Amino acid sequence: MKSILQRIEILFEDDHILVINKPAELLTIPDRFRDLPNLKGYFKRKYGDAFIVHRLDKDTSGVMIIAKTE
Repeated sequence: MKSILQRIEILFEDDHILVINKPAELLTIPDRFRDLPNLKGYFKRKYGDAFIVHRLDKDTSGVMIIAKTE
């Protein structure tokens, strides 16, 4: 079975943005109290920085845009 981070599907990518399909049960931003997998941390490690343009709740799946540049 794939981990939650391995289930992130990249729909589009260029030098400035990523468009992804976020799976349910994945946080968009870090939790303040626990160290759980989250999109911001994953893409920050992968690209050096990541700017969350909007959020989806943990239990919600769907398309999200992540900026790679300011």
